[in-house]
Amino acid sequence: MYDLLHPLIPWLGEPWSITMAAIVVAVSAVFLALGADWTVNSSVSVADHLDVSPHVVGLTLVAVGTSAPEFAVSIAAATEGRGDMAMSNVVGSNIFNLGFILGGVALLRPLDTDASTVWRDGSVLLGSAVLAWLLFAIDLEAERINGILLLGCLIVYLKVLLGGSTPAATEQDTSLRLRGPALTLLLARMTGGILIIVTSAEFLVEAASILAGSLGVSEWTIGVTIVAAGTSLPEFTTSLLAAARGHHGLGLGNVIGSDVFNVLGVLGLTAIIQPMAVRPEASGSMLALVGMVVLVVVFMRRGWRITRWEGAVLVALGMIRWVADLS
Repeated sequence: MYDLLHPLIPWLGEPWSITMAAIVVAVSAVFLALGADWTVNSSVSVADHLDVSPHVVGLTLVAVGTSAPEFAVSIAAATEGRGDMAMSNVVGSNIFNLGFILGGVALLRPLDTDASTVWRDGSVLLGSAVLAWLLFAIDLEAERINGILLLGCLIVYLKVLLGGSTPAATEQDTSLRLRGPALTLLLARMTGGILIIVTSAEFLVEAASILAGSLGVSEWTIGVTIVAAGTSLPEFTTSLLAAARGHHGLGLGNVIGSDVFNVLGVLGLTAIIQPMAVRPEASGSMLALVGMVVLVVVFMRRGWRITRWEGAVLVALGMIRWVADLS
């Protein structure tokens, strides 16, 4: 798709490309959020028809929708030979999600947790981060077999998750609910959202790469900071809105589910589609992600809620990591 889009943005290669590239990154991030919002809302509507709990919706359909920008950006970057951005986008997005988004939402309103969220979902979140570090950061290669292993873990997790949340409606009731113009409209809206996401991702990857070159910093740095923040906008808006409306399960499930999908799904599929080399810097960033996950799980278990001061700690750590990556 980039070959079709490139003629539309010839000014990115001009001497004044820093300003224009920065504008393209910002505008692309906004359209990524818009596309993800359409995808998420459509997914939630379908899930509502199926009588699935908000927490499971957050961990599955909403998480998939809000992870679509990371997937689109990582795939686009990998296929264009920019493995650094493909990997750093996922790692940076996950740290951003846990630090700024989860911490920021907890600052707004403390998030209640429960045993299944901590032991089942928290364990999978931690396990996925550790597994990715072991597979990618040690031998500095993202090979297809590694991607297959990550994707296999995601499938098992989804089976466990959905197996314990069987809708009460019968198969006949479900088919009746999803029949007719309503389903057609939802699918059309979802398709439109995906197209916006993919197109915006193409612009974002190219503009961010030019920005990195113009500023004299590596694609890894741009990917783990600016691009990661941009692709995390859907998680931010979704979790913030859910918390403001008192839907703790949806807000918390969205962040946890998105991080799990980013590592197991996005990294897994990216490695399968386009194996790539991994920069040495990835090891430190992945270890930072593991440490952040451990802290989040401890906070979730402590008192069975993430309090405001714990949210402040997460935001502070996210800020420290962001500044460290940029410096």
